[in-house]
Amino acid sequence: MRSGGVAILVHHSLNSRTVTINSTIGPDEASEFLVIELCIKPQPLILYVCYMSMFDPCIAAKHYHHVKVIVEKYRNHKIIVLGDFNLHDINWSLDDDDENAYIPYAPTDRNINGNRSCYQTDALDFLDKMLSLPLSQLSNFRNNALNVLDLVFVNDSNAVNVTRDRYTIIEQEQQDARHIPYEIMMDYDTEFVQRGVCDCFPVCKRDVDAAYEFFVQTMKSLIEQNVPKKTIRKYSNKPKWWSAELQRLKNRRNKLFKRKSETDVGSLDEYEAAYNEFNKESDRRSNEHNIRVQENIKSNPAEFWKFAKLKGGTEKYPDVMNYGDRVGTSTEEIVDMFADYFESLYVPDAENCNFDERYIPINGAEDINLSLFDIEAAIHSLDPKGGAGPDEIKPFVMKVCASAVAWPVWLLYQKSFDSGKIATAAKTAFDKVVIMLLIIKFARFKIGKKTARWLWQYLIGRTNFVQIGKSKSRLYESPSGVPPGSSLGPLMFTVFIDDLVDVVRFAHMLLFADDMKLASIITGMRQIVFNSTTTNATYSAHTVANQVLSNYTMGNHVVERVEEITDLGVRCNKWYHPGHHIEHMTMKARQMVGCIKHFSNGNFTKETQRILYMAYVRSRLEYASTIWNPSAQVYIDDIESIQKQFVISGKPDQCDDLQTSTVRRSM
Repeated sequence: MRSGGVAILVHHSLNSRTVTINSTIGPDEASEFLVIELCIKPQPLILYVCYMSMFDPCIAAKHYHHVKVIVEKYRNHKIIVLGDFNLHDINWSLDDDDENAYIPYAPTDRNINGNRSCYQTDALDFLDKMLSLPLSQLSNFRNNALNVLDLVFVNDSNAVNVTRDRYTIIEQEQQDARHIPYEIMMDYDTEFVQRGVCDCFPVCKRDVDAAYEFFVQTMKSLIEQNVPKKTIRKYSNKPKWWSAELQRLKNRRNKLFKRKSETDVGSLDEYEAAYNEFNKESDRRSNEHNIRVQENIKSNPAEFWKFAKLKGGTEKYPDVMNYGDRVGTSTEEIVDMFADYFESLYVPDAENCNFDERYIPINGAEDINLSLFDIEAAIHSLDPKGGAGPDEIKPFVMKVCASAVAWPVWLLYQKSFDSGKIATAAKTAFDKVVIMLLIIKFARFKIGKKTARWLWQYLIGRTNFVQIGKSKSRLYESPSGVPPGSSLGPLMFTVFIDDLVDVVRFAHMLLFADDMKLASIITGMRQIVFNSTTTNATYSAHTVANQVLSNYTMGNHVVERVEEITDLGVRCNKWYHPGHHIEHMTMKARQMVGCIKHFSNGNFTKETQRILYMAYVRSRLEYASTIWNPSAQVYIDDIESIQKQFVISGKPDQCDDLQTSTVRRSM
């Protein structure tokens, strides 16, 4: 019998290598496979070619696991899995969701009462697993027995075109009637980056700043041309429970009001009936809406607070601002004064920013590698309700257009990462972190040089502005610190202070995030800059005789001595007595009870009141209770009175099931 095998021939001009896979396919099993990687730009290619002399579900399962490993490991590669899978009696139809791909189906066997054979079940199970990786199958070339034996699975169906042999790769007399020769076409010429990509999205031939500007302006232009604008209707302030039926009743009521006559009793009765009908329907819909909003308080809290109007306050900005000897009376002056104040908080780096001198690589350092899938996943994770950044592109637009913008965003990232530069316009975001010292610590954490350089670029040359309404201040630079509100900011700050405990001598140190407490003298702080105005000194002693009354200084500033401190939300005096904390905590809890009572006004359901109590009152009463648990009865009674106040304030039928809870001393 004629058999087959696997061979891959690669042109000498292409850089390729064999990919080794730990396989359990034995030499006695009638199957072969070969995997290679073509290192070509802009996206490398993995070729997995296999041959099975006959379909065996066990061997097919092993090939599936091979491919699964490849798909998971080479996420930023193009992947093509092809070869003779020897699947007979399997039909293929066009995929409705992908015009280039096919999906399998198997006709039922009439000889076994319309059921599929075991072979067909195994074959479809294997194909379902392959297509779920996810891969698309592009071949539907039937041989002389009307079977499709040679399959082509790809992870990007739009980038691959499968056709019959058009250039006579195999002469007609040499072709096997059971296997039709075909070509797989991809746009992978040597000038692909400059010619292919740049023609449709010319970011490759530009520097980082120009490429970023081109992307932003292109996106804004496309949004302006294609995103429909929402028209604000004149009467769009109707309540959410409003409906067409309610509008009809209102119109009827208004018409009858104009027609009614004091001398015509019938018209008065008709108007009164329409008036009552409208009010009844309006009240019914309003009550249903209020109950529905309260029932969804957990899934949609924003809608509830909008309904309850618990936020209160005003959105009006102050008209006058004083800063030093300056007085600002307009928003333009006020934003610039804010900019001056924030700029004064930064501490300039005393040394020149020379990355190559500061970064000293060590063994085992690794660079990050973001694939196209990572970029697309990050775009999908955006909050569609979030505000636009400095580029003024809404997250909602980016998320909806993720499949279209992921590729250009990935190109921008690759250009930025490879060149070690970040577009200046993308760095418009207060910690007093010395940037060059942070670069040294990047190396100690085994962060690769390219990644460290990219992070360094992320930190330096950053500009900020203050905005109030439509007024923006001047741009000012932040020569130190990490960008506030960024995802990388807290991580970088943690890296910076990670070795803080190693440089403190002759002192006991407690460190939680950026909150630090020392019990003795500091000998060195590695250029950590403290805010002397928020640094306090306190003491604790059993007797007055043991109290230390010496003054501590930070530079020329005398550290203020205080009788009480707040540690992670718990007030503590020098005797470590919880009395003042309990008084402050119960006062805040009573204020919240009053706030809930005010906005409830008897309209909140029992469940809504319970949720609000648990979230805003009981949470305060229980926070860190193991630290300040009272022993005096006066404090226990004070805490219990808060819950009693809340229960008594509700309607009788709403208070039956409210859970009672007290904070007592642990037994």
